[in-house]
Amino acid sequence: MVRLPLDTQQLQRGSEMFVSAKYGAPGPLDEPDAAKQVQATDEQGNIWALTEDSQVGDWLRYLEAGGTIDPYVPGPIQSWEVNVERDRRIVGGFDYMGHHFQSDEFSQRNMADASQAADLVIAEDYRKADTYRWQAGATEDYYWIATDNTKVLMTAYDVRGLVQVMLRYKQAMIQNGRDLKDTDPIPMDYTDEQYWPFEPPPMIEQ
Repeated sequence: MVRLPLDTQQLQRGSEMFVSAKYGAPGPLDEPDAAKQVQATDEQGNIWALTEDSQVGDWLRYLEAGGTIDPYVPGPIQSWEVNVERDRRIVGGFDYMGHHFQSDEFSQRNMADASQAADLVIAEDYRKADTYRWQAGATEDYYWIATDNTKVLMTAYDVRGLVQVMLRYKQAMIQNGRDLKDTDPIPMDYTDEQYWPFEPPPMIEQ
């Protein structure tokens, strides 16, 4: 079957009669009174996209003849839907040191930069690295801002740990997504927390 856009002129030129119809989606949740999308099938097996209140003659004749619209039935979950949930979780942040931290692409780049600086200090002066003023020429304690805008003090080792946890969290979400896509069929409740576990490491090596 081929899904076609509804072409009023073509229908008026003599398309086949519609023989069945079904809702193509549950409808806009924020617009409960909006006309819902319908997929109408003609005698040739073509599927036409229209709305339930369409005024096209063939559609009106189908309804006048007693034609009904079958309810929307969700199809199987597709891999791309799992990818969307995976990506949403990756950038949704993670917990560390009792706080929640952002993990969008911008935050990940900032963490990578901070980790490089922390690793240099750890390699050069491990005692200084274990203080909050580990940055060169620092006159104030180093901190990382959590999602709730809390300033979380961090040593160079803490910053290294922050990045390690972020990377492990990201890898866990990727693996969770892979496991879901390897499941046949993919569970309808694939967004449930049970399918996206993450066990943070008990401690970060120094």
